[in-house]
Amino acid sequence: MLDSTKERLISKIEELDGFFKDLGTIKLEDPKLDKVGNLHGTAMLLFSIINATLDLADDIKIANKLGKNNKYSEIVELLEQNKLIDEDAAFDLNFLISQRNILAHEYGRVSKGTIFDVWEKINSVYSIIELAKDTIRKDL
Repeated sequence: MLDSTKERLISKIEELDGFFKDLGTIKLEDPKLDKVGNLHGTAMLLFSIINATLDLADDIKIANKLGKNNKYSEIVELLEQNKLIDEDAAFDLNFLISQRNILAHEYGRVSKGTIFDVWEKINSVYSIIELAKDTIRKDL
């Protein structure tokens, strides 16, 4: 693996760790989440986690020489086809990709329900983080 790919993997893992630390300070049952600014701030944090995960997954794909793709869902498909993630993780990650588009492009549709739905699946990101760590370890 190229050093630049390894550095990107490490950087994205650190970025995701920071995002999850921030996410840990938010409670879904907190009435403050009903305020528009807090709701949208949480939505952007979840969006950032999903984006960083997709960047990480793409670098894993590159490090493992899995080919090219044109869509985010194709990255997940390549990882699943090559048995780097299981079917459940792929399902959850594809759900997050679909919700990413709502968080990014349909801001007016973001509700507490949308946030809750994404929140329920966000831990599937850890499958990609662990895969990135394994990819780094394999190369050492």
